[in-house]
Formats: sequence, structure tokens, C-alpha cells
Amino acid sequence: MNFFQPTAKLMHKERHEAKVKKSYDAPKTPFKRLLESPDIDDDVKVQLQNYFDELNPAALKREIDQLLRKLAKAYLKKKANLEQQLEQQDKELVFT
Repeated sequence: MNFFQPTAKLMHKERHEAKVKKSYDAPKTPFKRLLESPDIDDDVKVQLQNYFDELNPAALKREIDQLLRKLAKAYLKKKANLEQQLEQQDKELVFT
């Protein structure tokens, strides 16, 4: 998300009685802001740029979707096992 999702940062806000006027910077990704920062060494910027160039947003999306399906399947399996255990316990209860 930090490489691909731009956000608009609040630059400043002014209060005029009950109204608040907010001014935002142009939307940029946190990655772009980092590259523009004078506090970061050029070597680090080159490493980050190389890492960014290797990223494939479509492949990342497919991998995330696959992992989410796997997580959902594990959740449903665990939920089904829990329901079976509860049913078994209900059968074992003897009321006198």
C-alpha cells in the first residue's frame, strides 16, 4: 500500500469562528514522499527504487487474494469443527 496508494496529507488548518479550513498537499504515495525527503541517504533511495521496480501490483494482488481465500477456508473449517464439538457435547449431556 505504501508503494501504490497515494494519500493527501493535511498541510495546515485555519479556524474562522466555527468553520475550519483545511489545506492539503497533492496526493503522493508514502514511497514518493520518502524519495523526496532530504533526510534519507541517496544509497537508501536507490535501494528503495530498485525494490519498487521489482514489484508487480497485479501479482501482489493475486497473492493477497489467494492468502485471503486460504484464511477464509481455515476459518470455516475451524468453525465447522467447533460446531461439531458443540453438537457432540449436547448429545452427551444427560438430563435427569
